[in-house]
Amino acid sequence: MLGALLRRLSEQLPEIDVILHERVTAGQVDGLLRGELDLGLARPPFDIDTLDSRVVFREPLCAAVPLGHPLADLGRPLAPDDFDGLPVISYNPVQSRYFHELTVRFLTNAHPRIEQQVHQILTAVLLVAAGRGVALAPASARSLGVDGIAFCDLVRGGGDPGRRRGHRRAGRAARHLEPRVHQPRARPRAGAAAGPGSALMLCGYRRIHNRTWTSIAPLP
Repeated sequence: MLGALLRRLSEQLPEIDVILHERVTAGQVDGLLRGELDLGLARPPFDIDTLDSRVVFREPLCAAVPLGHPLADLGRPLAPDDFDGLPVISYNPVQSRYFHELTVRFLTNAHPRIEQQVHQILTAVLLVAAGRGVALAPASARSLGVDGIAFCDLVRGGGDPGRRRGHRRAGRAARHLEPRVHQPRARPRAGAAAGPGSALMLCGYRRIHNRTWTSIAPLP
């Protein structure tokens, strides 16, 4: 995602210098409000009354389980009931609110044992590899290359978080990444990128959305 975005910027807006700052979503939002960043590549939710945003990537959720785990041998997408009684690596409800809420939502009718709450997807996957439990993660976690784990599909891709209220306003910030940045365009239709799983969004501070963007903060 980030590599393709940077190539497009270089090709279509060569006069813009891009300075990357690696921050989690909360840090990006804080940087946008303080004027330290011009544009963020982040996960929702965030305050749509303050920030404009646009979905740029959506992917399904999957389950990360240790190799040889019974879930890996079912040969079908996993349902919430499959996690009954299992130790689950979840996410911190403050620092990783988005994936915490996706995990809670998918497992609403199940009764797993929450063993740990972590901040990062990589940490969750590494704990799975260490045999500490199973975890839900975005499908892109498959590319992390961690040994000792298997990834299993979930029914309906883990749900449809695109319908949450925080996604209803598609913003204008991403327009500055397109070739004709100085021409007004219609706001993208809410839900145009709808689909199951997790979403990655471009967000920018409304009061500065007419400035030329000079930095992008990718989500680790």
